[in-house]
Amino acid sequence: MRIIGALLLVGMATHIAGCVTKTTYAESGKPVIEREQNPTEIAQTRLALALRYINAGNYSQAKYNLDAALKHAPEMPEVHFSLAYYYQTVNELDNANQAYLKVLQLHPDNGDALNNYGTFLCQTERFVEAEQYFLKAVAQDEYIRESQTYVNLGVCLLENKQKQKAHSYLLKALEHNPYNVKALMELTELSLDARQLQEARNYLQRYEKATRSGRSARSLWLGYQIESQLKNNMGAEQYGRTLVRFYPNASQTKAYIELTR
Repeated sequence: MRIIGALLLVGMATHIAGCVTKTTYAESGKPVIEREQNPTEIAQTRLALALRYINAGNYSQAKYNLDAALKHAPEMPEVHFSLAYYYQTVNELDNANQAYLKVLQLHPDNGDALNNYGTFLCQTERFVEAEQYFLKAVAQDEYIRESQTYVNLGVCLLENKQKQKAHSYLLKALEHNPYNVKALMELTELSLDARQLQEARNYLQRYEKATRSGRSARSLWLGYQIESQLKNNMGAEQYGRTLVRFYPNASQTKAYIELTR
């Protein structure tokens, strides 16, 4: 199964920026700066802790901090995003669904919430509903993550074997961000599958320019296949050698070795 875009847990704070107030002691008359936290800041701190615990696999402490965050900021969308992420992680999908619906009830026009719920729906193979929520996300006036959402939608449709429709959404992703490496990678593979080899090569070259290293196990394997089918034996061999050198244990490397024995 392809991995679609990560949940957008936006607005998460890792440090406290407390509100500064001044208090004067009667004995000296000197102002003393004290730091107070408002409920939103407390919730942000709890969320940051919860996500660290989730990443460390300490789910009981994660839930404790999420419950504390919910108590301090019950209408903050990030709280419900994080609860949904927690429930997905521990495979409580009904509770995850309810957490997404709660944030959408509170903030029906929140593009990140719409995108995240679309991601969840796709992961649970509710493809028609997922497409609806992704499209609602990109329709929001102030939403700025259109490219990533179109990629999520495109990959979701690939999961549902809708290649032509997926192709059109991946192109939309590039309209919003020509350097979206996920879109370029998916379009490379789609073009290769359709035997549009020159187009596949062009997308792969754009991917290589857009990434820091210019390579991944998947991109090198695709490069090998493209150049082999274009009868560019030297180029294919270079992709193969690089794949073996940098990703010796990857599944793509095993496929390459098996093919070239």
